[in-house]
Amino acid sequence: MIPPLTRRLPPPGAPISPVDHAPGHPYDPATGSGLAWTPTTTTLWWRGTVLAAVPSPTPTAWAFWYDLHFVTGFPQVGAWWFGSPWTQQVRAWAGPDGGSGTLQFVDAGSPRWPWCRLPGDPPRFLLPRPPLAPQAGNLPLQIVLQGLVSGVVAGRIPAGEWQVVSSLVARTALATALPLTPSPWCLAEYPMPLRRALCVALGLTPS
Repeated sequence: MIPPLTRRLPPPGAPISPVDHAPGHPYDPATGSGLAWTPTTTTLWWRGTVLAAVPSPTPTAWAFWYDLHFVTGFPQVGAWWFGSPWTQQVRAWAGPDGGSGTLQFVDAGSPRWPWCRLPGDPPRFLLPRPPLAPQAGNLPLQIVLQGLVSGVVAGRIPAGEWQVVSSLVARTALATALPLTPSPWCLAEYPMPLRRALCVALGLTPS
C-alpha cells in the first residue's frame, strides 16, 4: 500500500531539483522509498517523501522497468540503485582452476564468501551478496562483482587487493549495464539477459 502523502503531490511532469541518486525499485512500504507505478502516474518516493510524479507512459509495470522509462521520466536523477545503494570495498580471490574462489566485503575481519562459475553456454556465475545488502533486485552490484572476480581470474586485478564497488549506476550507463540481449555470461539465479533478470529480480511479471 502506498502511504498517505506527507506533502502535496507535485503535478505530473513538474520539475524537481537534481538529485545525485534515487531508488529505482518498486515502492517499498518498509522504507518509504521507490517508484510507485500505477497505469496513470508513477511517483518517486524517498523515505516517505514524494520527490516527483510523472504520467506513466506504459500500460504495465513490466514495460515501465523493462524499457527503463524511469530514466527518461525522471531526468533529474543522476544515478539509480535497486534495493540498496551499497557502496564499499571488496576483494576477491580465485582458485587454481579459475572456476571458484572467495569474496570479502568491507574489511579484513569479515568472513570470506564463496563464489563459483557454473558450466554452460553462457557460463553462470553464483555470487554472494553482502550481508547488509541482501536484496535480490540489486543486480548492478552482482554485475560489478562478476567483473571483479573475472578480472582476478584473468590477471587484470591483483587477487586480494581491495576495490571500491558500488550499486549505483549512472543514468547514462543503465542501458549498457543491463542489455536486452544475452551477455557472454549470466547470473546463476537468473539465467537470462540482464535487463530481463532485473525485472524478474524486482518481482515484476511479464505482461
